[in-house]
Amino acid sequence: MTAYLTIRDVAKSYGRATALRRIDMEIARGEFLTLLGPSGSGKTTLLRILAGLLEPDRGALVLDGRDITRSPAWERDIGLVFQNYALFPHMDVRGNVGFGLEMRGIGGAEAARRIDEALDTVSMRDYGARRPSELSGGQQQRIAIARAIAIKPRLLLLDEPLSNLDAVLRQSVRVELRELHQRTGLTTVMVTHDQVEALTLADRVALMDGGELLQIDPPERLYECPASAFAAGFLGSPPANLLSVEPHSEAGAIRLCGALWRPTGPAAAALSGLRGPARLALRPETLRLLAEPAPGAIPGRMKAVEYMGGERLAHVAIDGAAPGTPALLVRGAGALADPGQLVYVLPGSVTGVFDTDSGARLAPAQAGV
Repeated sequence: MTAYLTIRDVAKSYGRATALRRIDMEIARGEFLTLLGPSGSGKTTLLRILAGLLEPDRGALVLDGRDITRSPAWERDIGLVFQNYALFPHMDVRGNVGFGLEMRGIGGAEAARRIDEALDTVSMRDYGARRPSELSGGQQQRIAIARAIAIKPRLLLLDEPLSNLDAVLRQSVRVELRELHQRTGLTTVMVTHDQVEALTLADRVALMDGGELLQIDPPERLYECPASAFAAGFLGSPPANLLSVEPHSEAGAIRLCGALWRPTGPAAAALSGLRGPARLALRPETLRLLAEPAPGAIPGRMKAVEYMGGERLAHVAIDGAAPGTPALLVRGAGALADPGQLVYVLPGSVTGVFDTDSGARLAPAQAGV
């Protein structure tokens, strides 16, 4: 991959609080990258550094061959869309979209052409004379995006642009954002704490926590092959079941949350090299709920069932598990047992095996993964 934007060894602290710890990544021209993580992970701080609103304590930023580390925001040719839209209430739509052009000394026919083009891109050409107060939240967000792309930025930055929208509108605008990126080809970096947004929009996802970059990969790889227990537990709705495992003296058996289990198939292969305590990740949609015993199945008791419209989510307490062990989540189950009834959970695949202390994914030689 040829880097269009390079972030090299970037760090930022506020007194004793560390916001970013030596962030290194490269972004290709035309790529859509999402910065994903919980609150306090450092993703917004990194976006503000890219925008020129903050200076890093160390490190460098190189955009299209130019070092912009100390360049002021107005010299970076970057379009920024804020979470709260930040539209001027006294201006109409055309005035808002053309504001950045005016600040750059672009006016007349060229400005009018760019405004029309930007409004066409977000399907808002007929709303040019309206004020922001006359628009819905989704329409205001489109105008904010139009304002950002009208200047023809070298980089488009989106700061949680969908968080103020309701669930139904958020889904439709999410599709529009992806289509917009496909039409414009703008290199885009978006901050979000919503994993659905990150996975559906991005070419690659950069997962952050505690100011560190934990993993940067295409959505499918991030979901199917998480590099850490944190990634497995953060991604997914619901996230992966994380279960303690350790070797057992009996051949072919292990301790699963304190209970004896004899895995078969993919689970047995993944755990064949287990040498000590670890954490096993099983995604709820890879588990099958059975009414009768089967080789490799985990016996348990039905605790509860959540009806989710097109599917159900079963909560199964593992038989013989240590006190405090969370229930196994099984997604997509059909005919379900009543609470308290004995059931069996059969793993169809394994998401990963992770070190108990560091949370790092164990290599095949260590855990058979």
